[in-house]
Amino acid sequence: MMNLKSFKIGVSSFLIILFLMALGHVLMVLTEKIFVEQKYIGALLIGLLGFVLLIIGVKKNKSKSTATILGLLAGVLVWTGWVEFSFVWIAEKLSVPPLIENGEIATKPEYLVMLSSIGLLLT
Repeated sequence: MMNLKSFKIGVSSFLIILFLMALGHVLMVLTEKIFVEQKYIGALLIGLLGFVLLIIGVKKNKSKSTATILGLLAGVLVWTGWVEFSFVWIAEKLSVPPLIENGEIATKPEYLVMLSSIGLLLT
């Protein structure tokens, strides 16, 4: 049976990831707005920063707590820079139009492309 301490750690870990992923998405939107035509260079740099943080956390760090935090940040940055932006790139490459409802964009093209990753998820 799970004790209360394990439950609290699990819930707090989930919430930390949930909020950090939201911040990663904010970083993605800012990159699209600031870099515009060079957004993929920005995405590459974001992912590269995450990769560098991962290497520092794994190789150069003796503290497990610091390594964990660096790994967490690395995961969010790599996901944001290299995975999320890959959906944007594929949507642009395939000329996927946004979903329009009542004359307004209801869903951006990258979210429509994201549906095709269900096979990867199930694998």
